[in-house]
Amino acid sequence: MVKRFGFSMIELIFAIVIVAVAVMSLPMMTQVTSKGSERNLKADEAIFEAYVKAVETTDQTFDEIAIGTSSLKDAIEGSASLQGLKYETKYKVTVEPATFADETNTSQIKKITVTIYDDKGKVITQLHTYKFKM
Repeated sequence: MVKRFGFSMIELIFAIVIVAVAVMSLPMMTQVTSKGSERNLKADEAIFEAYVKAVETTDQTFDEIAIGTSSLKDAIEGSASLQGLKYETKYKVTVEPATFADETNTSQIKKITVTIYDDKGKVITQLHTYKFKM
């Protein structure tokens, strides 16, 4: 009897089934990857917008921040959609006296918090910075 090397029909069918299952899972993997990328892009844009609002606020003088002049009041709450960004968000800037664990005199320090929300009101990111009177 001659020994033949090769695949039998059943081996070939198993190989086709395994390849088919692997190929069917590819669209699901790309969908999961694209959703993750979209979430990361939204977070990146929110962090950038928080940074911009923090810089706009800290550009004010300490006295303007401390007493809340009209130019700062306009920047406290609103919608943000910086040019070139994909998502529209809402922001809130709060200015409060800074507090530290050692209870240092903080009357000359203000804590500025910028919170960025999505269109459903869910917090995307929060940025804290401080302004000192010099």
